[in-house]
Amino acid sequence: MKTAIRKKSSNGNHLLEHCLPNVEYQWARKDLKGKEFLQKPNAHQFNESQTPASIFNGFFNYDVVEHMVRMTTLCAHCDKGKHSFSTDVAEMRLFLSMLLLSDSQVW
Repeated sequence: MKTAIRKKSSNGNHLLEHCLPNVEYQWARKDLKGKEFLQKPNAHQFNESQTPASIFNGFFNYDVVEHMVRMTTLCAHCDKGKHSFSTDVAEMRLFLSMLLLSDSQVW
């Protein structure tokens, strides 16, 4: 188990305030608590036909793609210094679709 200690930047640069803070980890040597579920999960039944688009949407729903857009933009601004970079959910979904269809070795 590890606990995170966040360090705030004190350089006063307001342009970097949206960047993620540095994190240091301190490892604790102890067992994780067992997790008990109150009830058995139900099997999911699909109500719509399983087209390639519906399967894609099952893995990459709006919230997931929106998070990827935020993290990609944050990485471009903070780590790469590309302050003019921007993207949106539609463009990210198109990019992911092209990666999956191209059988790319990016992963």
